[in-house]
Amino acid sequence: MGQLKKDGIYLMYLRKSRADNPDESVEEVLAKHEKLLQDYFMREIGRHIPEDCIYREVVSGGEDIADREEMCKVLARVESPEVLGVACADPQRLSRGSLTDCDLLIDTFRYSRTLVITPVMIYDLSNKMERRFFQDELMRGRDYLDYVKEVLYRGRYLSASRGWFVPSCP
Repeated sequence: MGQLKKDGIYLMYLRKSRADNPDESVEEVLAKHEKLLQDYFMREIGRHIPEDCIYREVVSGGEDIADREEMCKVLARVESPEVLGVACADPQRLSRGSLTDCDLLIDTFRYSRTLVITPVMIYDLSNKMERRFFQDELMRGRDYLDYVKEVLYRGRYLSASRGWFVPSCP
């Protein structure tokens, strides 16, 4: 597993999905994840990630990376050799999108030799086994998203077939 270095730039990517707990505000979800990651960095390297290295976004993880402005900024910054890693609450926060997006993420982190850092595991995607673990996590999230969409569709279809009005917004 990759190890954190005390010197160097680390980025933090925080994403709240529209599907997250509706009882929690955007600010609450992002603050919870930020605290988790900042506490982790304080324990591991004795400092926090500065504000100018934190990227926050409210989108569904199933949206294309090209349509996610903050993720595009992160990926552009990762190309710099000074950036050692990107912290996120879990790999699925980076994407639950298409296989093309998963490949883009894997290749970007792999060839830039940038770590993906979560409180559970640090992924060095230049390592074949860690790359496989990371890919499995992304696929698990993608499969779950597909399942949830299918269940929601069936519910809307059943309601409409009973004559109930199914609005596009709750």
